[in-house]
Amino acid sequence: MKQAVQKVHYTSPVPFLWSVLLGMPSLFYLVFISLKNAFYKFGILKSKKVNAKVICVGNLTTGGVGKTPITCALANYLAGQGKKVAILSRGYGGKLDNKQVNVVKDYEKILIEDAALCGDEPYLIAQTTQNTPVLTCRDRVKAAEYAIENFHSEILLLDDGFSNRKIHKDINILAVDARKKFGNSFVLPLGPLREPIIELKRAQKIVLVDKTPSRPPDSSINTEYLEPEPISPEIEKEIIYFETKNLPVYLCKMIKDKYYNALTQEEFTPEELPRAVAFCAIGQPKQFYDYLRHDFNVISTRDFDDHYLYEEKDIKKLSEEARKLGAFLLTTEKDAVKIVPILKQANTIAPVLVLKLKPELDIKGLVF
Repeated sequence: MKQAVQKVHYTSPVPFLWSVLLGMPSLFYLVFISLKNAFYKFGILKSKKVNAKVICVGNLTTGGVGKTPITCALANYLAGQGKKVAILSRGYGGKLDNKQVNVVKDYEKILIEDAALCGDEPYLIAQTTQNTPVLTCRDRVKAAEYAIENFHSEILLLDDGFSNRKIHKDINILAVDARKKFGNSFVLPLGPLREPIIELKRAQKIVLVDKTPSRPPDSSINTEYLEPEPISPEIEKEIIYFETKNLPVYLCKMIKDKYYNALTQEEFTPEELPRAVAFCAIGQPKQFYDYLRHDFNVISTRDFDDHYLYEEKDIKKLSEEARKLGAFLLTTEKDAVKIVPILKQANTIAPVLVLKLKPELDIKGLVF
């Protein structure tokens, strides 16, 4: 049901039956979110300012736009500049009590070695960043004050949190899918919007995220000497749209970093294993599969709900399917961190291989 609704989010015009079923709940949600924002606008409710610079990487829509990789890139850049940075996440999907502050990672090491406990995104952030504490808590003010007091943080990065008005943000960065943009432009549940498009005015910067593959990642051509690829008319149109709203736009291309074995970390090339059974539990699974088809013969796919906590039976069933088809399993980094414990315990499961993407964008310009 959830996957069917997500397809409607990017269908225009919306089918009549879905409009009837979801139209009224969307209207109630729109009224609620509009009232909340009005209360903050007129000072009835107030955001709490903390003693650190707060940068939020968020989006207006549900699903995987690319916030987490951008947040990690920002953290690594700032930490590399000698700044004391901490990342605050809600810890959605984790089993820990997120009413309290949970320290997933300090400056030196990961303290919670289980993605099922702390949540897939916080754990992936902890693995991807250097010299950056990672904390989870639904109360971002509480988490911010903890980071300032215990880690002397100067800069706090919110992975998601644009709709959280309780904490004051110095910079709101909105990640927008360059292809899907705002879907059918309706708010939840009829559309993908967490807030109406008018709330773009609260953002200071826009990152247009393009997740479509371009040049063959494993081409024999030395790409170092190639000219940058031209901006497509479709993306150029989106740039103009945001510029008319006086919002600076930064382009972010999600490029392939590598493919690797989830358990052994060994890298491999598509030529070695050309046939794949792909699976994932992310917001936009089709984009992931489309990317893979640039390199592999994806003969079967399986979608799970976003942030789904895999069980051993899920992976065994996928493994059996892959073996019958003479293929291997392929998934995302966000999914891999949740299934590694299963792979360590089950010897009968086929190797699970992972696509690692990285953002290519002007980090320095985005921060300053």
